This record gives sequence, structure tokens and C-alpha cells, in this order.
Amino acid sequence: MFALNRDVGIPPHLRDVGVRKEDIPALGRRHWMMFVPVATRVKQRLRIL
Repeated sequence: MFALNRDVGIPPHLRDVGVRKEDIPALGRRHWMMFVPVATRVKQRLRIL
């Protein structure tokens, strides 16, 4: 994975782009809140089928 990061120019660690350890829980919550509306739409669509 590190070789791929290097090949495409992506920093290997989140800390390299300024993410701190205490930021991780907030990132997870934000990601989950973005996913919930998508999951709800998929669930509603499956119910229709």
C-alpha cells in the first residue's frame, strides 16, 4: 500500500495531511452521517422491488 501511495503521490499517513489522533472519531461520525441517507434510499428502493 505504501508503494501505491508513493507511486500516485498520496501521503502514506493521515498525520501527513494534518489529521490528529483526536480527529479520528469525528471523521468516523461524519462519514457515517453521509452514508445513512444513501442506505435509506437503497432500502426504500429494495422495498419497492
